[in-house]
Amino acid sequence: NWSADTPVADWSGVNVGRSPKRVFALSLSGRGLTGEIPTELAGLAELWVLSLSNNQLTGEIPTELINLTNLGILNLSDNQLDGEIPTELGSLSELQLLDLSGNRFTGEIPPELGNLSILHTMRLSGNQLAGETPSGLGRLSNLVELALDNNNLEGGIPASLESLWRLKRLYLSNNPFTGCIPPRLQDVPDNDLDRLGLQFCPLSPPEALTVGFVTSEFDTLAISWSPPLSDGGSDIIGYDLRHIETSADETDDSNWTLVDDVWTPGSGALEHTLTGLTGGLQYDIQVRAVNAEGDGPWSETATGTPAASDCVREGAVTDARNTGLISDCEALLEVRDALAGNGSLNWSVDTSITQWDGVRLVGTPNRVTKINLHNKGLNGTIPESLGSLSGLTDLNLSYNELTGKIPAELGDLYNLRVLNLRNNELTGEIPSELGNLTNLKVLNLHSNSLSGAIPDLHNLTNLEELYLPNNADYDEDDDDIKIAGTGLTGTIPAWLNGMTNMRELWLWGNSLSGPIPDLSG
Repeated sequence: NWSADTPVADWSGVNVGRSPKRVFALSLSGRGLTGEIPTELAGLAELWVLSLSNNQLTGEIPTELINLTNLGILNLSDNQLDGEIPTELGSLSELQLLDLSGNRFTGEIPPELGNLSILHTMRLSGNQLAGETPSGLGRLSNLVELALDNNNLEGGIPASLESLWRLKRLYLSNNPFTGCIPPRLQDVPDNDLDRLGLQFCPLSPPEALTVGFVTSEFDTLAISWSPPLSDGGSDIIGYDLRHIETSADETDDSNWTLVDDVWTPGSGALEHTLTGLTGGLQYDIQVRAVNAEGDGPWSETATGTPAASDCVREGAVTDARNTGLISDCEALLEVRDALAGNGSLNWSVDTSITQWDGVRLVGTPNRVTKINLHNKGLNGTIPESLGSLSGLTDLNLSYNELTGKIPAELGDLYNLRVLNLRNNELTGEIPSELGNLTNLKVLNLHSNSLSGAIPDLHNLTNLEELYLPNNADYDEDDDDIKIAGTGLTGTIPAWLNGMTNMRELWLWGNSLSGPIPDLSG
């Protein structure tokens, strides 16, 4: 019904897009069509679907179809087409499905079809194709179905097909293949390999591979690599990686840091990011493939230098190898402005961290262990990132004007022995996560505007001093206490009796109720 007096959108088998209004699909399967495929189809510039299957079309595929640069689906199956498959089809970069099965095509499979990088289905079965299967089909990393059965293909089955890790359907039967079957192909869920009459190739260690590029960010290196150019039987089950400082003795294997299984089947792209390196130092990296038979050889060495932290470049930290202190420096720079508010702290990358206000370093190598900012005129908030200072033992922010909530992330400071937030303007509930601080000896939350019930702190068995008076204005000169609000509510918890190291317990200035529990312990 294709006629000039009928809207194109109403023509049988024609689909027109909304914007732009161009023909984007031509679906004429099973229409009893005869004759050759007209070259004029190449004028349908927006065509995405061309389906002419199950007809009686003859002749060759016109090379003019190369102009259909948007073509995603090409289905010419079950016709009487002949000649060779045009190499030009390999330039249709948007092609996702190619079905030429059930025709009379001759010649070899063009290696150019290996360029169809997003192709997920290739069906060439039921033709008269001959010659060897091109190894370049192993580059079709998105391929889900490959059907080459019922042809005259000969030679060996390319081992490169093993790299098609997305493959779910593989049909190769009724071809005069010789040699052995690459063993990993038996993992394809739906296959006809049992009909080939061939044995699976014996396993041998993989060949060497090539490391691609190395990119760097702060204290990290991102490495990619290509699979080994194996001639069969690789059956790769994983990749290992090792790295070493370039200045070290590489002939001593013990100097290398080995990272096993940086990639396993189904992990996606062949890449891995190394973390925790020393910024500014050059590293050598090698990668090897592994199969059930053993480890392949290490690759040629690639080098990379992780970017150094601003703390190192500008001089706040002088030891570029002290990754723990560099991490502390980065965290405190993130903390600085939120904590200071309208006040000021001299924490900056161009000042040695040993000179930072209230910051003390201890240990070999040095870590930030104490922060004492008592009465520094701070009026900001306590940021969550303080919880990343894993070496911190003492945190004193008392007698400031800090506002907001006590962040639950302070419960990650497992080495903390003293937490003093006395005399601020903190609000909200006491976070239950403080109950994780099992090394804590002093918890002082005196004179804030906290509310809610006393959280479960029964695991703090090392606690010696607990100060929980809230919303009380205390004048140390005349011992005058003025209650400013309700403060903590609920009952005094009985688990306090188990705090056998407790020397001081302050609970006044609250709205606690119920009986005083047994504190004989």
